[in-house]
Amino acid sequence: MTGSQAIHDTTIVDGPPQDIVMPERVMTKVEQRQKGLELASRMLEVGSSLDAYVLLRQMREILETAEKQLAGDVREQCVGHTQSVGGALVQARLKAPKWDYHGDGRISRIEEDIRHLTDQLKAEQKMLQSITEEVPDMETGEARKPATRSPQEYTVAVTFPQGG
Repeated sequence: MTGSQAIHDTTIVDGPPQDIVMPERVMTKVEQRQKGLELASRMLEVGSSLDAYVLLRQMREILETAEKQLAGDVREQCVGHTQSVGGALVQARLKAPKWDYHGDGRISRIEEDIRHLTDQLKAEQKMLQSITEEVPDMETGEARKPATRSPQEYTVAVTFPQGG
């Protein structure tokens, strides 16, 4: 078995449900970070960082799906009071209210002003991105300097097959 196969054949992802053990206490934030570092180190012992990263992203997808599946029931259990699970406190909190200002003329005018100013701002930014040297502003004579571009950074995207 190659290192890559060892990482992808882990029971974390596809093991039987009886392997799941509910701990008596939850880990602290510090312990969670430490476990994360240990996990990364152990994964690198059996495979590449690329293999480990893809597996972790896959695990994140699995965990997020499971969490969403349980969230409604947990929310119902926690409405009105705090639950304690292994030292972690679980609460159902109200989201911030949403307000509808539809029909208020003043708000509509302000929103239109914002849209207009946003368009103006984008046009000014585009102009400053296109010049290579300082130019005077036609209305005020103020010096307009070209925009400076910060170095780009890479991000990592993982796309899993959809399957059925």
